[in-house]
Amino acid sequence: MKGRVAVYVPRLVDAGLGTSDAPVLDLGRGRGEWLELLKDRGLNARGVDINQTMLASCRAMNLDVAEADAPSRP
Repeated sequence: MKGRVAVYVPRLVDAGLGTSDAPVLDLGRGRGEWLELLKDRGLNARGVDINQTMLASCRAMNLDVAEADAPSRP
């Protein structure tokens, strides 16, 4: 998974994202591969999910995650 999404990292950097002023927000981040990749590249990112098991797994990897539900369209 990390290999497939690594191609997007330069785009984030070029757009000025992943800084403390413009962190990346990953909604429904699953196992945290994207967050782990961003952290490995020195980018600031946070994940949001409602799955307690996945949140615990990400926290065990010292990833910045929060329990919340993304708003859905009516």
